[in-house]
Amino acid sequence: NILGVTWTDVAVIAAVTALVAAGVFFAYKQLLFTTFDSEVARVYGVRTEWMDTLFALMLAAAIIASMQVLGVTLIAAALVIPAITARLLTDSFNRMVLFSTVIGAASGVFGMYLSYYVDVASGATIVLLQSSIFAVVLAVVSVVVVNPMVMISLLVLVVDLLSMKKIAAYQCVNLIEILKF
Repeated sequence: NILGVTWTDVAVIAAVTALVAAGVFFAYKQLLFTTFDSEVARVYGVRTEWMDTLFALMLAAAIIASMQVLGVTLIAAALVIPAITARLLTDSFNRMVLFSTVIGAASGVFGMYLSYYVDVASGATIVLLQSSIFAVVLAVVSVVVVNPMVMISLLVLVVDLLSMKKIAAYQCVNLIEILKF
């Protein structure tokens, strides 16, 4: 629960975040190269064993620091969901790292804020918020990839429904016709 988080926990999380960010910043190219093709990275002189160890240590530090806030069972979801959500949004690794960081941080802040006011467990709230973001992104990306006209019709339908126009019924019929193809 959020009420169980102390200022010491916040300081530990901040320190680990700073250390992991520094590690990723200074070893970014080597980590990226090792992750995607460790054999070629080794040929180019990257010490892949060290990069694997550095990555494992950074991941372990993040898990240990977040155990008090999230709990053991929710840590895996909190680490994976922002990354797969970001992967749906972009093919660029640089943007994926940025998007997953923003999604994770924003859902962490808003999830803790929401858990405080609703008086529920913070870890579950954060993961549910991340899962909701993932579901929305998946739905939007699926619709846009399948047929961009469906997305445009949905947006027009939402705007019409919000403005309570009678044309919304026509948009529903239009959307159904588009989905038939």
